[in-house]
Amino acid sequence: MLKWILGLTFLSQSVVAGPMNDILTAQYLKKKKSFIYSPLSLDVALSMTAEGSAGETRQQFKKILALPNSEIYKKLNVKHSDYEFVSAQKVWVQQDYPIEAAFEKTLKESYQSALEKADFKTKSAEVVPVINKWVEEKTKEKIKDLIPANGLNALTRFVLVNAVYFKAKWLSEFDANSTEEADFKVDHSTKIKVSMMFKKFHGLKYFEGKDFTSVILPYQGDDISFVVFLPKTIGGEFKPNFLKNISKVKDSDYKEPAVNVYLPKFKTEFSTEVENDLKTVGLTLPFDKVKADFSLMSPLVKTAKEENLYISKIFHKAFVEVGEKGTEAAAATAVVMMTMGAALPVEKPKEFKADHPFIYFIKQKDQILFAGYFAGNK
Repeated sequence: MLKWILGLTFLSQSVVAGPMNDILTAQYLKKKKSFIYSPLSLDVALSMTAEGSAGETRQQFKKILALPNSEIYKKLNVKHSDYEFVSAQKVWVQQDYPIEAAFEKTLKESYQSALEKADFKTKSAEVVPVINKWVEEKTKEKIKDLIPANGLNALTRFVLVNAVYFKAKWLSEFDANSTEEADFKVDHSTKIKVSMMFKKFHGLKYFEGKDFTSVILPYQGDDISFVVFLPKTIGGEFKPNFLKNISKVKDSDYKEPAVNVYLPKFKTEFSTEVENDLKTVGLTLPFDKVKADFSLMSPLVKTAKEENLYISKIFHKAFVEVGEKGTEAAAATAVVMMTMGAALPVEKPKEFKADHPFIYFIKQKDQILFAGYFAGNK
């Protein structure tokens, strides 16, 4: 089993975060409910998994997700003085299960992952709270119970975990005294009350397209920001073309006028299993009990048919809270592997009023750390 936590997302259609972001955002938008997840967390975890793959399975990882790519983690392994960002990896492995030396070396050197023995065969129920506690500690108690009580069993061989926690203050904070109760239009016929923050920005990055407007709200630190994409219409607006148009917007497309920003205070927690979403776009071999090839993980895969490894489940949880002072976020992903058994402008300020469903990203330079959708407090 593999597992990890990540709490950041970058705005870009890079070969890393791009595919995962496109795949899952499109799937989750169909439910028309608020969500938050980390495509980068999934990329890191699946990259660690892909390091142990071979043959056609490895080719499928490369073709669909551009993995493995240890550069993903190297980007994260950087200290930041202006905001808090913690990324940690750990691998639990069945205590009597042999590991290929090259695979173990890659996990330690390229992903800085610690290894710990576990007894899945006879005490899998006891291992679950151990892993969940580690995740909870690394995410400062924001991600709890990532793996369900029955998530592991006697056939589990690996649990690879990556944990990430993020907390940052706005470069220019919202004034709590300006926050007021306001209507949020969930759809054409439904309104709810939210705590709406307000601030007038001078020189904020602002973009207006045919179907949506966007602002980039910077955090303290020169490489991290909160990007909002607000449709001009309410209801049925998040179609595939909408996501494609978002991906085409470059940083250079933004102007810097004065902008009156209205943004809800909100907190979202989201839990999902993503294996079926990945299967629908063609990543099928890693989940196939018979055809999956993870022979670079253990020598037993090559010699004992009943020890063939495959991914049985991918658990993912994420959390985000946005308020006047800044943002706190965390995410966790678990891949379970089993065997068979500026100057003041003179023009009128732009208005950016997020009073209906919108998409947002937390980005670091050109990489998506978190991708989310706010559709009201539900």
